[in-house]
Amino acid sequence: MTDGSGYSVEERAAAALTLLRTWASDIETAQEHPGAEWTLDADARLLGVADCDEDAEIWAHYLGIDLTRTGTGTLSGQLDYTPDGPFGPVIPVVLTSK
Repeated sequence: MTDGSGYSVEERAAAALTLLRTWASDIETAQEHPGAEWTLDADARLLGVADCDEDAEIWAHYLGIDLTRTGTGTLSGQLDYTPDGPFGPVIPVVLTSK
């Protein structure tokens, strides 16, 4: 299965893991944007769960994600992230607060 740009799930997963490693190795980013646990699902989507609304808002600002309040009271938003620009793989990023 490919996204609209022709990249497979495996290629998107590899790009997503590289992105996670970049965030993890960037000490400044890690210090400024704590409080979220990131996982990669079978469809190569990055799923972030922030510890609280404030941490979700910090990550949303960093990534450019618009958050909305859900019916259960959590914040949630998503974005198709293109770390390599318009010609690279599209990585769906979903962010929610606890």
